Amino acid sequence: RPHHSGYSSLGPRDPADDGRWDVVKIPNACVGWLKGRQGAMIRDIEGRSGCQVDIDQTHKDLGYNTARMRGGTAQKRTAHGLVIAEVMKALEQSGGSTDPNLPGIKVEFQLDTQYVGWVKGPRGKVVQDIQVKSATRIDVDQNSRNMGFATVKIFGTPEGVRLARALVATELAKITPELATQLVADFPGGLEAAQQESRSAGHANACASAYPPVFSQPALPSMHAQSNAGAFGQPDLSGLAALTNML
Repeated sequence: RPHHSGYSSLGPRDPADDGRWDVVKIPNACVGWLKGRQGAMIRDIEGRSGCQVDIDQTHKDLGYNTARMRGGTAQKRTAHGLVIAEVMKALEQSGGSTDPNLPGIKVEFQLDTQYVGWVKGPRGKVVQDIQVKSATRIDVDQNSRNMGFATVKIFGTPEGVRLARALVATELAKITPELATQLVADFPGGLEAAQQESRSAGHANACASAYPPVFSQPALPSMHAQSNAGAFGQPDLSGLAALTNML
């Protein structure tokens, strides 16, 4: 694969870059989903992260491929999270169990349909921004809208999913503080702490944007999840359960 001039490997390594964002092991069953049709998914991740992502098949006989990230620390961290998020989505789609060695989770909660448009934003811009800031995938399943609610699923690393919840709560707080408070009820410090995390993420994202992505790709092909039940168990967050009662 030709090297993209925008990804420079020259110069000293960032002291904050300890290599943790360099690779992700991908179960073989998830590689097709991660690549996407004609490599579209990988290009999308590269476009939103500003990081080069290569798939190394050296160990496929051992049951996994390796995604290798090349770029600056912030770009690699975003790409790392987005890759994990897509792997977790693929595992749910396939009905497979999660790899205990994969640092990814999924959380889901119900959201009153009247707030879905606010969270997604015009042409999905708000939720797309949240995905990039938190390096997650967020699907909004509206198959149950006739029942008055949608199901929001967030896939990513534990840190990314937590940040995505904080960012969603911060958006919701502008129109329904009570619902926002319930969404992050398990956060030490509650909504105020979640809003602080959101502000910090916004600042970090602004700094990272000083290094624009090499690619310009559209956001995820669809913001709607399949109406599959979770294929693997994740602990139900008690702070989210109360959302159901808001419908």
